[in-house]
Parts: sequence; structure tokens; C-alpha cells
Amino acid sequence: MAAPKPEEISHPPMDQLQGLEYCIDSNPSWGESIALGFQHYILSLGTAVMIPSFLVPFMGGTDVSSIS
Repeated sequence: MAAPKPEEISHPPMDQLQGLEYCIDSNPSWGESIALGFQHYILSLGTAVMIPSFLVPFMGGTDVSSIS
């Protein structure tokens, strides 16, 4: 028995979960994409820059480079 082709497989999200707005194949609108992208940027900025900036002084580090 051959495996079904991807285009033959359908998973209607509303039939599976009544409160579901999007499935894995759904694309958000441009406005929502921009809002979610900005949210991702802020989260990435917070984890990559802000948290280390606050934690390094508590761990005994400084902003002065010791490499000469």
C-alpha cells in the first residue's frame, strides 16, 4: 500500500477542535505578522541583551574589557 501524497491529506482544524482559529498551514495577516515579528524582536532583545546586562554586575563582571 502506497503512502498518501501530502496534498491528499487534509486536517480540517475546525473539525478537530471547535475553538481553533489557525492550523499549522494557516498564515496570519500582514498586520498580525508585523505585530508578532515585533514581539519576537523585543523578546530576543530582552534575552540576548537586557538579561545579561543586568546579571553580569551581580556576578562580579564589569563593562571594562581586560584584553589589551
